[in-house]
This record gives sequence, C-alpha cells and structure tokens, in this order.
Amino acid sequence: MNLNVWILIFYSINSVLANITESIVNVDSYKFYENEDGTVDKQRTVLYLHFVNPEDNSIMEVDSVLSLIDKNHKFLNELYQEFHVLLGEVRISHFSYFNHSLNSLFL
Repeated sequence: MNLNVWILIFYSINSVLANITESIVNVDSYKFYENEDGTVDKQRTVLYLHFVNPEDNSIMEVDSVLSLIDKNHKFLNELYQEFHVLLGEVRISHFSYFNHSLNSLFL
C-alpha cells in the first residue's frame, strides 16, 4: 500500500474515533498483522490505541470507549467503505508504555 494512502487512512480513522468518543486518540504502536503461523500479512495493520478525556487528561476506560464506538458504528462503517476495509476488529490488550500499563484497543 502506498504510504500516502496509509497516512490518509490513519488520520481519517483517528479523526472519526476522536469525534465519536469526544477524546484525544493516541496511537501507542502499530505493526503489520502477524498470522497464527508467524507469517506477516502486510495487507492488514494492527493499531494500538488509548483514548484521553480532554477535560481532565485521564485515560478513558475501555468499556466506555467501546460503548461509544458501538453507539456510533455507522461512522466507522462509512469510513471502512470509503477505504475498502474488509474487517475491523477490536481487541483489548495490555500494553506497557513509558512504564505505565494501559489497557489499549487495537484495530
């Protein structure tokens, strides 16, 4: 995939998630998807994210973020159609970042 296209998709997803959760969306990490057999699938990307409440700068709870995303899934569906995304998955992961443990979502 062309780097410019990937950047456009990344910023679009970040913007939509920020709007529907009314939060600051931070990308903790990203990587190409790794299949169960250890091979890398460069057609799929994993984003590790956390969401910050702009009022008090606290990290939002995963359950509240997922609830907001579920209530507003139509906006992500429109984005997925625009960029021909076949599947978006949400998983909860324990991620260590700057010596702080975060519950992160990855898409």
